[in-house]
Amino acid sequence: MTRSPFKKLFETMSSSFRFTLRFSPLYHLLLVFIILVIFPRNRGPRGGLVLRPSFASLEREWPVEGEKKETVWDEPCDWPPPLYQLHVEGENHSAIYTSLNSSRDFFIRNFSFAYIDTGGALGLFRDGSIFIVGDSDVDVRFGICKACTDSEALTMPQVHSFISFNDFEVWGDRYRSEKPESVTMSVLQRVHKDLCLNEIGPDTWFWTLKSVAQKKANIYNYGEFWFVRVPFKGFHDLEKWYSYATSSGIPWQINWKATLSVLRQIDTNLDNHIDQEEMEKRIKSDGINLSRYYSQISLRERCRAAAQMTFFLKFAAEPFEITDEDSLKSEHALFEFPECNANESI
Repeated sequence: MTRSPFKKLFETMSSSFRFTLRFSPLYHLLLVFIILVIFPRNRGPRGGLVLRPSFASLEREWPVEGEKKETVWDEPCDWPPPLYQLHVEGENHSAIYTSLNSSRDFFIRNFSFAYIDTGGALGLFRDGSIFIVGDSDVDVRFGICKACTDSEALTMPQVHSFISFNDFEVWGDRYRSEKPESVTMSVLQRVHKDLCLNEIGPDTWFWTLKSVAQKKANIYNYGEFWFVRVPFKGFHDLEKWYSYATSSGIPWQINWKATLSVLRQIDTNLDNHIDQEEMEKRIKSDGINLSRYYSQISLRERCRAAAQMTFFLKFAAEPFEITDEDSLKSEHALFEFPECNANESI
């Protein structure tokens, strides 16, 4: 059966229109609009264009003067790409991600804050994964304004056993110099300013500190050499170092000794001093991305990392008690390292 002249004309015009539209500026503008506006997307800290949830519609009344409205804290994180790409495989990871997503929904719907802390945050920032070798859990620090909600009906979500909830009212946040206290609206707003929404796994988003704050938290918890993969945790507990070096059976001492063993390996010429060349030889062998390392870790930071590892070695050889009242701070006088001040600032 032959096609009618009108049908042939219609098909020719349709084909011509599709061809014209496909290569027209209007077509490309339409594509850009669909990608950037219709779909809530963000370039995540792991690199690449990724989907992220949007909570912009979840407005809630904050009980403050003037009944000010604020949307949920969903600012995308500004983290740089991870220095390593060392994802630790595990059969329970999917269940853990699902559990974190569920708990995120709980914190959204209550006057609260929550963020991944310590080891999980270090792993995500440094290695690209919240799962790091030797860490037995993922710490989530949270706080709830009980005066702002019906606390009697408030039930914490049931989560995977690998997730540890750390209540701000009990623990505070030592890095942020926050002592344990009841969470008020002013505390919520203060903490929210430091948080962002981060891609932590497949279709999984949770809050962390913003990039600059997270880097400082890494230094506080793991020392200036946080980007060197060693097993020591609790670096800020300087008052315990003497016991680590001289006693036995102390909590976290096994990590102290394991870290000391690694630092002695890094000190290849056995002079009880680690220079930047020795340090960088180690991180290269561990698989660090060199271009990211040179762009993210300043000359001053590299100098301070090597200097602090040297201090660690010398302290282990000749331990002494550290009783300074500022012993919980990474800015301790023992770590001034003036020789590094000539280098660029952070």
